[in-house]
Amino acid sequence: MFTAKAFRLKAVQFAELVRRASLPRVWQELTRQQRSFSARADSEEWLADRHANAISNTSRSADGGGAGAVEEEHVLCCLGADLIMHWNNLPTNLQRELFDHVTPFQGLGLS
Repeated sequence: MFTAKAFRLKAVQFAELVRRASLPRVWQELTRQQRSFSARADSEEWLADRHANAISNTSRSADGGGAGAVEEEHVLCCLGADLIMHWNNLPTNLQRELFDHVTPFQGLGLS
């Protein structure tokens, strides 16, 4: 399992490759990879920073507080964004399985 630090290292490596790229198509793909690793690192850091808070806020939301729902919504948005970024890399059968089990989330404006 990768950590934010490992993702940052990969992003730096791809940034160096971007600087050396001579073909526009290669430059574009390397830039996409570099941004992807940076985004993954950001997500990992965000989740690590908020892991303990998300658990305690979720338990509070069951008691009537709304902070846990906001955190949970943000986590779901981050997970959804990561899934979208990697959708084409998933096996077709997994794509179908995920698509078949999608449920609308009213609070996220996706319904």
